[in-house]
Order: sequence, then structure tokens, then C-alpha cells
Amino acid sequence: MLAHELRNPLAPIGAAAELMSRPNAGKELMLRTSAIIARQVRHMTGLVDDLLDMSRVSRGTITLDKEFLDTTSVINDAVEQVTPLLRAKRHRLELEPPSQPLLFEGDRKRVIQVLSNLLNNAIKYTPDGGLIRLSMTQVDEHLEIRIKDNGQGMDGTTLANAFELFVQAKRSSDRQLGGLGIGLALVKKLVELHGGEVRASSRGLGQGSEFLVRLPTSRRAS
Repeated sequence: MLAHELRNPLAPIGAAAELMSRPNAGKELMLRTSAIIARQVRHMTGLVDDLLDMSRVSRGTITLDKEFLDTTSVINDAVEQVTPLLRAKRHRLELEPPSQPLLFEGDRKRVIQVLSNLLNNAIKYTPDGGLIRLSMTQVDEHLEIRIKDNGQGMDGTTLANAFELFVQAKRSSDRQLGGLGIGLALVKKLVELHGGEVRASSRGLGQGSEFLVRLPTSRRAS
């Protein structure tokens, strides 16, 4: 599966490189093909990064660099990472920040990684022009983050195994969405390292999905 997913981007990269080498390649063609190469390289880098992170988590070698984080700043950074894919699929993203400023303790890089992975998942599995909502609220001593989409949804079997390593990839190897089925498994591990939990829900195929992340809070911003 890894070889298959890493090989997929090589075809468009090779085709783009061939077009760029033509003597009559103009500026517009060069810009278009270089964008293709950059996009595919980012995809391959993401696959490798996910594999490395999952390996570190499995071996217990990831350590969290915790600090007090502002929810608004974390949301903005996560959204920035997924904006290119969001625009490419013409989705509308609705953000619902907490009703008041909220600080929580966590590893900034890893929390952003959790949110961007969940947003990427929603974007990929929602048909073009869909709607994705990200909301944050405080419930008791926890920060609740919900990412909801109106995409393809999940049946009972997929839902029950959503966070298992490689399960998604085995089911979707014939599709063009790509991925190794690592993203959600990594999300679960990173959330648990923060002392939190993550859940998935869906009313069924074609009825969208929702992911809920609960992280312990430390104190409110003054």
C-alpha cells in the first residue's frame, strides 16, 4: 500500500517535468506544471511525515512540548494549512470559535496537526462545493472541538474502525482520494497523549460525518 501511494504522484510529476523540458514551453505552461510538481511533492511529504509520526507514537518516542494555547490562533493556523485543498474543492468552511477567549494547555504543533488532519479528512470525503463546520466550546473542564461535514458519511463498519491503522487505506485502494489510512489513527494517538479523547459519528452513507475532540482545559484567559 505504501509503495502504491508513493508511486501515484510520480506519474504527474514525470509528465510535468517532460512538459517543462520542451523547447517551446511558455511561461504559463511552466507555472502550471511547476504547481503540479509542488502539489504532488507536498502530498508525498505528507505521507512520509505521517508514517514517521505514527512510528514515533507507536514506539513512545514522541514528547509533547506543552504551553498555554489560544484557541483562535490554533484554529487559524490549522485552517491555513488546509486552505489550498479547501479552495480546490470549492468547499465553504464555517468557523464557530468559543464565545469567549479560551486558553488550554497542549503541544501547539501536535494540536494543529490533529485539527488539520481532521479538516483534510472532511475536505477529501465531501463532494465539491460542500459545507464544513468547525466549532469550539468549553464543556465543564474540557474544550470540545467539532468538525462536521455534509459529505459521503460512514456506514456502521467504517465507523467502528475509523481510527484503526491502515483500515481506511485497505478499503479505498481503488479510489483516487489517496492516503494510507494513517491520519485518523495518528489523530487518536495524539489526542490521547494530551489526556483527551476523539469520537466519530455519522447517520450513514451520504449523510455526512462529525468528529468530536475533547481536550482538558487549564484555565480561561483573563
